Amino acid sequence: MNISNINKYKKYVENGTYQNKTLQKLAERYSNQYHSTISHLDIIIHSDRANTIIKNGLEYKCIVDYGNLPKKSALSNIQLVFYREVITKHEDNIRAGDIVEFAFNNEARKTYLFLKTIEIREDGYDLSIMQECNAELKWIDDNGNIQIFPCIFFSNSRSNFGISSDKLMMLPNGRRQVIVQRNEHTVKFKRHMRFMFGGSVFKVIDFDAISDDGIVNLNMQDDLFNPATDNEDLGIADYRESNYSLKILNDNNISVELNQTLQLSVEALKNNTPVNINEITFVSDNPNVGIIDNSGLFTPVSIGSTLITAEYKGITSSIVIFVRDIQYNNYTVDLEGNDSIYYNKSSKYTPIFKNNGHVIDEQATFYITADDGFSPTNLATLSSQVSNECVILAGNKTGYIRLHVNSMNGLISGHKRIYIKSYT
Repeated sequence: MNISNINKYKKYVENGTYQNKTLQKLAERYSNQYHSTISHLDIIIHSDRANTIIKNGLEYKCIVDYGNLPKKSALSNIQLVFYREVITKHEDNIRAGDIVEFAFNNEARKTYLFLKTIEIREDGYDLSIMQECNAELKWIDDNGNIQIFPCIFFSNSRSNFGISSDKLMMLPNGRRQVIVQRNEHTVKFKRHMRFMFGGSVFKVIDFDAISDDGIVNLNMQDDLFNPATDNEDLGIADYRESNYSLKILNDNNISVELNQTLQLSVEALKNNTPVNINEITFVSDNPNVGIIDNSGLFTPVSIGSTLITAEYKGITSSIVIFVRDIQYNNYTVDLEGNDSIYYNKSSKYTPIFKNNGHVIDEQATFYITADDGFSPTNLATLSSQVSNECVILAGNKTGYIRLHVNSMNGLISGHKRIYIKSYT
């Protein structure tokens, strides 16, 4: 569009918020780039006729349903019901799978999912389609965490993504289709996973996380509600409570010297899986005697005693630390290695001996038991011990074993719980 023809669009941008200096800046920018024309989209997107979408808390200017503006695009009434056309700046990097918020005609903001980029234009703009998310997909992941993502839930029919077609794809009775953002969690979906919508339960019979950029398509079949496992209040099928445990492995009533630090050894488990120490909260009830950071490192401040409490998911464990002017021994050992081993595979483990949190040189001996800590096990064997490391060879049965380590001087001992698992 020539600069001289901009008045053609004046009635669309004359509500008072569009200023001539903005137009002048646009003209200068294009002149500097040796362009003789300026895109009509530049005019609209810098006017009060532009729309705003919000992605990750940031606002982006766009043009929604361009058919309402000059040069109406070919959108049918059916397609307007199912989705909206959106023109965005290419530099804003709005792509399929993005979740945004959008308010139409001063309505309350709603959540939309970008489904597809239809056209990448030469004038620096992208034409995409987005659809309002009308449901939430909720489930418990393998780590016991509740995952919630907005999704599009088709109850009986859906439109295709074409620009000019009014065709509908009818879904058989009992079938539903769901579209959700593709991310690190949704790519782990499997057949037979169950989800709940409006109190009804549906089972995944097929899914596709490859064909369409940024999204995952799920085909579902209705399934029976199981009152023993399906939580209607939370809207989660196959709901299970997570089991948490927490234990400070250092002996209680520890004594440390005033000029030394102490690293606490803490075991926190979620469904028998160790969690990162950053998920644990530490508190000293007497910071005048000693303070403790997020990693569990205790630093003395003055002579005295303090109660140190670790907290994880509402579970607490505490010990008393005495700060003295002479040093006391506080031995611990950490076993470095995998928390699980696949059938017929081996894994190496190395002990790290410490005194008051500082690494010391000690020789180790190893042995393995059943999960109770003393019975023999046939789930794995201790295939080798060389210097200060050992190798465990897993069998072909599932279950937990314990690897025990002792220092040669008999003053330090510890263990690690290891899961023997199959490939399925």
